[in-house]
Amino acid sequence: MLPGPIRASGGPPVIRINVVGSGAGGAAAARKLQGRFAVTILEAGREFKPFAWDLKIPETAKKA
Repeated sequence: MLPGPIRASGGPPVIRINVVGSGAGGAAAARKLQGRFAVTILEAGREFKPFAWDLKIPETAKKA
């Protein structure tokens, strides 16, 4: 059984929504739901590594 809604500081319950997929449809749905609900986006892609490069090379060039 799943736990009930979360209550923030005794206020009204916060309803949790899970959006599966961050593509165009998932992103649009999450955007519409944010603010009224606690939204979590689940993605099944490979690990995102924005800085896969060695950052020492740009730092060396910046100092030159």
